[in-house]
Amino acid sequence: MISEKCSFKDFVETVKDMNLSEMICLTDREATSAERLAIKAYEPEDVQNSVCGRYSSKLKGFIIFLRHGVKQSIIKDHDLENIVLRDHRESRFIA
Repeated sequence: MISEKCSFKDFVETVKDMNLSEMICLTDREATSAERLAIKAYEPEDVQNSVCGRYSSKLKGFIIFLRHGVKQSIIKDHDLENIVLRDHRESRFIA
């Protein structure tokens, strides 16, 4: 997992220079890992469970934004300020 603390900010710092297809692929894997961590917790009140659950939801919203350009309410403007989207076929900027 990229962010062991389930921090979206840390994750964005890692993927911010990747092209679009790489970013989507890695975000999908990270969301799956975070969701598995959230489900593993046995106690519903477990802090790790809720933090990783929110992180996974935010990553899924980020995937929707990357694929369709639709920003869900869980994704805030400041979450995306360091992201520069590039087409995977060439180095042109698309957002």
